[in-house]
Amino acid sequence: MSASTDTLAGQLLVALPALADPSFARTVALICQHDEAGAMGVVVNRTSEYTLGQVLSQMGIGSGDEALCAQAVLHGGPVHQERGFVIHDGGPRWDSSLQVAEGLCLTTSRDILEAMAAGEGPAHARWRWWTSMPPAPTGRRWTACTRSGGRAGWWSATR
Repeated sequence: MSASTDTLAGQLLVALPALADPSFARTVALICQHDEAGAMGVVVNRTSEYTLGQVLSQMGIGSGDEALCAQAVLHGGPVHQERGFVIHDGGPRWDSSLQVAEGLCLTTSRDILEAMAAGEGPAHARWRWWTSMPPAPTGRRWTACTRSGGRAGWWSATR
């Protein structure tokens, strides 16, 4: 794989309609890393039973921002379910950030959550950066992707 053109990082993988595996059926996944060592993605169209406020509270982080605390936390996929990921705009300025694509990062460190709770986090965290995908509520993203593209496959998350 050449470093310049063969990466699928920053692309959306849309499950084919025939995929029956319950972990991935009807999913839309953002490919965050794809290189010689392997690939890693985050499912972005399944909500968990938690709100961001509950997660912040479990971590001992306070926030008076009711709208922020009410946001649903997405279920990122079947692997490492105990880990949290924040997808956001901007550069990798947090303790543990991975630049997925130009202007799109994945961060796993506590400092980004503390900044978000204090109103100092990234301007667009979670899914608002999603410009090329048809706008749709979380649970309807798979249908929106398959209908507007005419088929399942890859979408660019940043274009």
